[in-house]
Amino acid sequence: MLRFFVGIVLTLIGILNLVLVVFMFRDFSLQLLTMFFIAIVVYPYGIYLTIKHRPKFEKDSKVDESIEKKEYESMSGLVEEFGEEHEQEDIDAVFDSLQDNQEK
Repeated sequence: MLRFFVGIVLTLIGILNLVLVVFMFRDFSLQLLTMFFIAIVVYPYGIYLTIKHRPKFEKDSKVDESIEKKEYESMSGLVEEFGEEHEQEDIDAVFDSLQDNQEK
């Protein structure tokens, strides 16, 4: 219910803003009145069409899931290999430094 009243208030503010933009510092004329009425109809209708017919980005098939799973598995394998290599290098570095300390 609160959102409804917020929507009403925002609509009234928008109409007031439109009136100021169209008629401020101009003499009243039929062209300006037509511009006002066209804008007051076209803006909400454009927003309605945009919201009503927005594209949906949902997965429609199982093929996408299998491809993503394969990509994930191959990528996770690479990450594990990379981690193991660096872990072994770190262990070797610590071992070498301990050996150097013992020799001194």
